[in-house]
Amino acid sequence: MADASAASTWFLTRAQNSDGGRGYRPGDSSDIASTCYSVLALSAMGRRVGEDPAVRAGVEFLLARQDPDGGFTAVPDQVAPRPLLFDAPVFSGIWALLALAGCDGDRNW
Repeated sequence: MADASAASTWFLTRAQNSDGGRGYRPGDSSDIASTCYSVLALSAMGRRVGEDPAVRAGVEFLLARQDPDGGFTAVPDQVAPRPLLFDAPVFSGIWALLALAGCDGDRNW
């Protein structure tokens, strides 16, 4: 488990774009969904926004793209077998809220 966690953290850190977000694949433009999934994965491995620069940059990416009404607008997501796109705008808000809440750890930052 420790090896898998270390490899995942290494990959997610290296796949992060200079704007703090992540794309569907390393090198792709950052998007809300990919960034949310990455922040959630890092959070599941115990990384927190107040302690980890990669998590903090991901959170800053998400907050900078929050809509004026508080929501998040993302491109359609995909389900397997790919590429079956679905567009349910509520999911981007749900994933963003889960990512933002999951990495906080009840700490002030």
